[in-house]
Amino acid sequence: MKSVSIIISAYNAERTIAECQHAAINLRWPGTVEIVGVNDGSVDRTAYITSSFTGVRPISVENGGGCTRN
Repeated sequence: MKSVSIIISAYNAERTIAECQHAAINLRWPGTVEIVGVNDGSVDRTAYITSSFTGVRPISVENGGGCTRN
């Protein structure tokens, strides 16, 4: 049986995070699906919304500041 992990990283995404998580939860996959919602230091309600979903493992981290270019 195949398994997949879906990592949803979000920063200040209170307007869109619920729709994204619903889409991941409703995904049809012939195996195990693990969904991890990572709140990247949001200052809005993203962390609250992410943690309110059954089937999503919420993780909160300090904001990483995005990508840097060398």
